[in-house]
Amino acid sequence: MATFKCPDCKTKISTAAESCPKCGRPVTDADRTPPAKPKRWQSILAGAFFLLVLAALWGPKDKKTAATPTTEQSSAAANPCAGVNTIEDWNKASTLWRTNNSQCKPKEDIKKFAVVSAPALFNSFAQNEVAADQKYKGKRVAIEGIIYKIEKSPLGYPELVFDVSYGINTVKCQFSKDNMDRIANMSKGQRVVLIGTVKAFTLGALLSVDDCEFPAKK
Repeated sequence: MATFKCPDCKTKISTAAESCPKCGRPVTDADRTPPAKPKRWQSILAGAFFLLVLAALWGPKDKKTAATPTTEQSSAAANPCAGVNTIEDWNKASTLWRTNNSQCKPKEDIKKFAVVSAPALFNSFAQNEVAADQKYKGKRVAIEGIIYKIEKSPLGYPELVFDVSYGINTVKCQFSKDNMDRIANMSKGQRVVLIGTVKAFTLGALLSVDDCEFPAKK
């Protein structure tokens, strides 16, 4: 005789019984009818679906399709100097980018500046360093002077030194390495004009000027 488990207390009951002998739950026709077993093809289909889900979750990922570059990106790749029109634009770029794209540095127009002689610039700091800092420090300045020395910094950057008073007081201007060839052809006693950023006045004897460049040719 067929049996089934009581849905309430799980006691085995005969399908012929009217109620559960343990908990008293009435036996219904639905209780007497065993649940239909899934057909074989349904089990196979369910299994295949489960495997597909696992494959999608854990299988190898397809490489993402490369994004189509924008017009701006394509332009930048073709011309890395695009958008670098002034020295201010240049200074905003990272040091690494500037190192790799030194050809993009804009040449500054000397007409934008009031040219100051190296001795006059030095004396401004010697007489009133506070006032000179406010006027010049951190700013681009056009400087005219006579070359006293041509040197290289410890890191190999070319430097021009302007004499102010018999080699005791000097203005030292440091250039990027892409100016090396031009400076190699200069000589002591030559008069030049350059544009640089005033950096520091040290021990009352040395005025340092960084990021120096020769102005654009007229």
